[in-house]
Amino acid sequence: MVSLERLVRTGAFTLVSLTGCQYSPYEDTGTYLDVVLYPQDPSAEEDLHCRVDMMEYVGGYIGYLQISVMGAFDYFWFVNREKVFTETGVSASTLEDGSVSKGDYVECSVWAPENSSSASYEVGFDTAYVE
Repeated sequence: MVSLERLVRTGAFTLVSLTGCQYSPYEDTGTYLDVVLYPQDPSAEEDLHCRVDMMEYVGGYIGYLQISVMGAFDYFWFVNREKVFTETGVSASTLEDGSVSKGDYVECSVWAPENSSSASYEVGFDTAYVE
């Protein structure tokens, strides 16, 4: 991490991907939803799973609350930026083995569905490369 910080300070990067890093809008405490794609380093022969976890931010530290959110979400799976599978109104989603190949870039995007009081919005996403 020190090397990355040094590169950023010297201006060596104009764009830094912070995949997996989480921004919390709370200064001291709070909770937010986090999208988790697992396994993180999948092979083409494995199912890929995606779920939404509740995270806690307290005094500058982020930690799991050890619960998965049981709400109904819409899951959109992308392989190499092309939508390949959609599952709506579920608490978690699985992209079955055989759907990806070695070297593929996989993204799981999770959306809260539209309801009577709010429009649909993206809860978050997570990504992985297939090994």
